[in-house]
Amino acid sequence: MDALKNSLIRLHSCCKKMNYPGEFDADSMRTGSYHALLPILNHALLQYSPALAKKIVDSGVELYGASDMRFVEGTYKLMRDVFSYKPIIAKNQFMSSSGFAEKKAALVADLLTLIMDRFPSKAPKSKVTASSRLFPPPASKDGAVVEKAIPTPHINSAS
Repeated sequence: MDALKNSLIRLHSCCKKMNYPGEFDADSMRTGSYHALLPILNHALLQYSPALAKKIVDSGVELYGASDMRFVEGTYKLMRDVFSYKPIIAKNQFMSSSGFAEKKAALVADLLTLIMDRFPSKAPKSKVTASSRLFPPPASKDGAVVEKAIPTPHINSAS
């Protein structure tokens, strides 16, 4: 159980580093459901890095609009050909609806780490300035940042 917990922690950390926007369904992952891992793989392979998405298209592997099985087959081909990574479980084991939970989580965490190392995201990083540290933007009651409109100067046209 400790190996599974460690793999899930590592996978969750990778998802945060990749700014994965979806839900991290640890409960489903603990049962070995591959359905919880496919959106993470989709984000990592097709949305995280434009350079990787281009490499995938150039390689001829079709992931866009593919069925779950075809998506996993393409992912395994990319792991082998692009990343020189030998998966720790077979495709049919990954596609099983339960079981192999630790190995599935470890495999996806390994792939995310390889992607982040070889294809850094070009997403703009927010700059932290002295003023933003000292004077953070105001937040509403629910914690969301409130955008303040910059007042336009009122010009009196009467001379």
